[in-house]
Amino acid sequence: MAGAIAGILFAVIFSLSVAIIIATASQSPGDTRAWLESGADRFQFAIALLPFAGLFFLWFIAVSACDSAARKTSSSARCFWAAACSSSQ
Repeated sequence: MAGAIAGILFAVIFSLSVAIIIATASQSPGDTRAWLESGADRFQFAIALLPFAGLFFLWFIAVSACDSAARKTSSSARCFWAAACSSSQ
C-alpha cells in the first residue's frame, strides 16, 4: 500500500512540476529571459517540487524492491532483479 501511495504522489508532483514549467515557458518561447523574469515565482515553485517527487520515486522503488524480494519465487521479482543487475554493468 505504501508503494502505491508513493508512486501516485510521485506521478502527481512530477506532472504538476512539469506542467507549471511548460505553462511558464510557453508564455514567450523565443525569449528565455522574458519567461524566467515574468514567471520566476512559478518556475521556482516547480523546481522546488522536484526533490519531493524524487523522494517519492525512491520510496516507490524501495518498496517495490522489498516486495519483489519477499516473493522470490515470482517471475516478476526475477525480471526486476535481472533488469537492475544488467543496467548497473
